[in-house]
Amino acid sequence: MLQGFSVVFSLIFIFCGGWIFFMKTLFRDYEVHENFVLAVFTTTFALSCMMFELIIFEIIGFLDLNFRFVVWNFVLICMLILVVVVIPYLIGYSFLSNFRFVRREFVRPLSVLLWLGFLYLFWKVGDPFPVLNSKHSLRLLSMEQGISRIGIIGVTVMALLSGFGAVNYPYTSMTMFMRPVQPTDIQSVERKLIQYTDMIVLKRKRIALVERNRRTSALSEASTGLWGKLRSVAGNSLRSGDGEFIYFPNAWS
Repeated sequence: MLQGFSVVFSLIFIFCGGWIFFMKTLFRDYEVHENFVLAVFTTTFALSCMMFELIIFEIIGFLDLNFRFVVWNFVLICMLILVVVVIPYLIGYSFLSNFRFVRREFVRPLSVLLWLGFLYLFWKVGDPFPVLNSKHSLRLLSMEQGISRIGIIGVTVMALLSGFGAVNYPYTSMTMFMRPVQPTDIQSVERKLIQYTDMIVLKRKRIALVERNRRTSALSEASTGLWGKLRSVAGNSLRSGDGEFIYFPNAWS
């Protein structure tokens, strides 16, 4: 009795918290105020939190094992009814209600047809995957069939949303990390540009001066070396080792 009271109290508390979260934070400026939409949202929110709460109870060993199993099955059945039956029907009903050419009396039958189409696609999703059980393969609305297909669709949607968020969020939030440019920043960059330009011009002048000095020294060394060689050859030819002149009859002919 105490265990049931604790579960019911926690479920009611989460339901009220989801109601307040919807009205005060999530849709603060919600103008339609459809109580049925609000009830569906808060019920889904409460059941999801209740599943998380049951996992925590399983870890810490709170409540009886059989009672947790009963509550877990009840929550799963309610979630399957919401996800497979109620929410798709309401989405189709809201979609058709926005079209003016659809008569009011045809909205509900067409919503049922859309829901049947969704149910067929929902069943066909599990065909390429090994989610069927041989003992329950003919049970269309069994818990195993619903949970397996919801798991496939959930993992696929989460992968798509994760990939889109990983690319879109940095692109949209990049401006948060950008600092606005001030006129002082522009002037500082212009001064640095002028300084770098003057430095480059000065270094080019120094390089040109060094190259000109190198060419001048190379020419002077070449001319000096040529006349020096000629003078040394002439001196060695005209003088001997003892200071006497040596005559070469054919040297100047």
